[in-house]
Amino acid sequence: MDDNHEPLPWDYFLTSYEKDLFLLPLEEALQKYPELSREQMTADHQELMKSQEYFMGQ
Repeated sequence: MDDNHEPLPWDYFLTSYEKDLFLLPLEEALQKYPELSREQMTADHQELMKSQEYFMGQ
């Protein structure tokens, strides 16, 4: 049995929406998720950035 596992990437547990917030420009994300407001999406993005910084140890 091999115990040498590679660590999971920082974004392994993110939802598709959360991954889209990192990958898509804001305008495209707003079009893809029209049920969310610009303010909500911006707040979600900021929270994800904080989580990423924490996970990466910065």
